[in-house]
Amino acid sequence: MNKNISTFINKHKDMINNNDWEMLYAKANDKLNFSDIGKLTLILLSADINPLDYLDYIPKFYLAYTNISKFDIPNNIKKIGEYAFSGCISLTSITIPNSVTSIGDYAFYNCIDLTSVNMPDSVTNIEKEAFSHCISLTSIKIPDSVTSIGHRAFHDCINLISITIGNNVTSIGSYAFNNCSKLTSITIPNSVKSIGDDAFYKCSHLENIYFNGYVDQWADLESKRQESYGPKYTVHCVDGDYIKEGD
Repeated sequence: MNKNISTFINKHKDMINNNDWEMLYAKANDKLNFSDIGKLTLILLSADINPLDYLDYIPKFYLAYTNISKFDIPNNIKKIGEYAFSGCISLTSITIPNSVTSIGDYAFYNCIDLTSVNMPDSVTNIEKEAFSHCISLTSIKIPDSVTSIGHRAFHDCINLISITIGNNVTSIGSYAFNNCSKLTSITIPNSVKSIGDDAFYKCSHLENIYFNGYVDQWADLESKRQESYGPKYTVHCVDGDYIKEGD
């Protein structure tokens, strides 16, 4: 245990003994280096102390930059906080229960060994860079419960081949799939009302988008956005095809 963490634990023993985890992690985010917060959590878990038994969210940097390989999120959790598992480079699988409604900014950023994510029908928001640089992800299915996909949510997922987006998504953020260079197809529902600039930037192998709406609807979406260095792709709509010329 490094000195900073040891000092922090000794100073805040009352919070630990009283299970005041919300305050403890607020203090930790103020006083500790972000990588030490994850180490603090590991120390608590190794002592059979589980802060998540007393919270309905996973605190910021909760297990960030630790060497965990798997983690089961308990059923009382409603939100996965910012950077909660960021930099967990050995994390290969994560179980998200159907109590979770929101996946926070950078929640799984740079989890380079994460191969799959089973997202439950309870999730409504995937926030900014939630799965950015998860380079081992090969496919993702976004459930019907999700309404928004944040800025750069799947940025740099370089081995992502296919994506299916649920039927209630209304907005796809800018650079959402930036540099998903192996992405060949994506299914987008007609519930989508906005697609951010450069959502498919550097998706060099994207050939087909399957849009469950009409050509005019897609043309309207394209007219409201810009795509720099975008690929040429065909959008298959219910009444015909829309050809997007590459840049």
